[in-house]
Amino acid sequence: MKRKDVRPQSYVKELCCDRCSRVAEINDIDCEFHEFTSIEYEAGYGSIFGDRNKVEIDLCQRCMKELLGPWLRVTDHQEAHFGLDLRNHGGESPVQSDRLFQGSRSHENATIQEFSDNPKEAAAYLKAVLERGDKDEIKMALRRIAAAFGHNK
Repeated sequence: MKRKDVRPQSYVKELCCDRCSRVAEINDIDCEFHEFTSIEYEAGYGSIFGDRNKVEIDLCQRCMKELLGPWLRVTDHQEAHFGLDLRNHGGESPVQSDRLFQGSRSHENATIQEFSDNPKEAAAYLKAVLERGDKDEIKMALRRIAAAFGHNK
């Protein structure tokens, strides 16, 4: 006989992109949370990151494509399922996936629109950027927020 019980377990309920500070919660309707890429590993002996140092990054799907797009190998799920070989895409997305990505606003415009629609997200983004203290990143954040609220300079 099996007797079951429930015990509390920690889980990730929110992710924040280390590049653009986009925040996604596990129950978001837009599924952004599930499209994040998280890398976490321990550097090995002789690594440029230092022996046994922990290396981590969390990237939203937009930053992942912007940063690594030319080197990503993206395979259409139907092609993979049916075993079709459309040759090496050279890091480009398959036609259908690429069309969907290009049909949306650019990452910059999407971020500005999200800030305009949700001032709390803009405030959280600015707070995260200020905590990091990078002057160039702060200037960029202020430009994005100003654009979101109609103060373009």
